[in-house]
Amino acid sequence: MGDTGELVDANFLPLIYDILKCVERDSYDINTKITDLRTKLQNAREQVEKLPGIDFSKEEQERQIDILRKQLATKVELLRKYKNFDFSLD
Repeated sequence: MGDTGELVDANFLPLIYDILKCVERDSYDINTKITDLRTKLQNAREQVEKLPGIDFSKEEQERQIDILRKQLATKVELLRKYKNFDFSLD
């Protein structure tokens, strides 16, 4: 993971649905399905812990977002300003 912005795999509904189907059918596969769900939950926890900024408080994250938004606005303005600038030496 890292700073690439990858998404956390948190699609648990299919596993939960499989567990419910096993319960309805009195299937012996339920233990396997529950183990699969536990594994997926643990993997999701590990992925979340690796997310950039997870160690910052909500306020620190909001401050960082504000800083980045201001930087973006400045860069967009500079691009807009220099887009129509005539660089010819004629």
